[in-house]
Amino acid sequence: MGEAPGDKPYEQITEELMEEKARLQAQKEAEELWKKKEAEIEKKFRDVLAKEKARIVAEKWKVEIEDRKAAKLMEEKIQLELKVKKIF
Repeated sequence: MGEAPGDKPYEQITEELMEEKARLQAQKEAEELWKKKEAEIEKKFRDVLAKEKARIVAEKWKVEIEDRKAAKLMEEKIQLELKVKKIF
């Protein structure tokens, strides 16, 4: 088989194909790594968000309990005052 002007040697064609295959493999690995890192970041964000929501709920619950205690004390005080007024 004769070579025409502009034809590439077999070795050069093989090298170019190997370089392209290596480039595609590197691109695929980079995409996989990106997806993995993205998933890790999303998980961390979800975890942080969940912890923050839990902290907010706990704080609201604490305030609600304190409000209920204060309301109960106020109710007991009023009932005591009413009992004292009935006695006199």
